[in-house]
Amino acid sequence: DQMRSNMTDIREIMDDLCPVILAEFGLCAAIEERLDKAAKHSKLKVRFSSKVEDEELEQFSIVEQQLIYRLVQESITNLCKHANASQVKVSISKRGEHFIFRTTDDGVGFDPIKMSNESRGTMYMRLRASLIDATVSWQTPEDGKGTDFVLSVPVPSQSK
Repeated sequence: DQMRSNMTDIREIMDDLCPVILAEFGLCAAIEERLDKAAKHSKLKVRFSSKVEDEELEQFSIVEQQLIYRLVQESITNLCKHANASQVKVSISKRGEHFIFRTTDDGVGFDPIKMSNESRGTMYMRLRASLIDATVSWQTPEDGKGTDFVLSVPVPSQSK
């Protein structure tokens, strides 16, 4: 039983690193699946929405899609660990020449002073984002509750 459990854990870790669903069904499906898994493990109420067609996101290379996925995955993981939230919403939209990937929760929020001191996790998220000329930010939502994580990724140039 322990061996089976360990093998299941290993498969989940491998799939998290490079999810098969990303290659087979695209970025939206991969993000939605990650959100659903988080809901099952943490009892969160989740919502996913995309105002972007899958074909638009296919402009990104597979490496870019993996980086985007990992950044959104990390935002979901962080809120499960630290936010004490009951609800989370992940959305994808396009604003001008940027795709916006937003994770919003209703948890305890964040401490801007601690964020300014750059934890290792925050530093790695910024580094990953910089690899694709993207930016990450954390804000307090308009209602003053929780955290609003925003990943802004430029639309890929057609010269690839």
